[in-house]
Amino acid sequence: MSTKTLLAALAAVMVAGPGGARADTLQPEHHVNLNTAAAQRASWLNTEATLAMMGGKLDRAAELYSEAIGANPDYPWPYYGRGEVLIEQGKIDQGVLALAQAERRFARDDLWGRSVALYARGRALSMEGRCRAAKGAFDAYAALVTKKNPEAISEGHDVVATCNAMHPYHG
Repeated sequence: MSTKTLLAALAAVMVAGPGGARADTLQPEHHVNLNTAAAQRASWLNTEATLAMMGGKLDRAAELYSEAIGANPDYPWPYYGRGEVLIEQGKIDQGVLALAQAERRFARDDLWGRSVALYARGRALSMEGRCRAAKGAFDAYAALVTKKNPEAISEGHDVVATCNAMHPYHG
């Protein structure tokens, strides 16, 4: 899946939320802490990096995400973006690590951010044929979001089943 396709799908889900716009579904957080100059710079760099990624300028996006991380190491979205760029560049292990770093930085109550990072990690691992590791990520995703998105369990199982079918000798 191309970066543009991935970002378009993510944007569509972020607008409607998984499963539609019901109040009890998993919804994206609609706030960014811009209380400091560093937070403002990190947010701006993250936006610029995402635009570079959408434009296919992956090396530039990676540089900007790294700058955003340097400006505000606690801000999770640049880690997420860097993870997606690294995965797109075929650097799966580095990308998965960046996604894990993002997931750890999202607030405990930010189920949306944590779930997006977990799902992306599972997807990357499954595309690489690392089905058991993908299952672990999808199990964590399902445990996190099942109350708000009951379909999460079957979504993860479907991806892992496809992974196992495509990579029967991997695990």
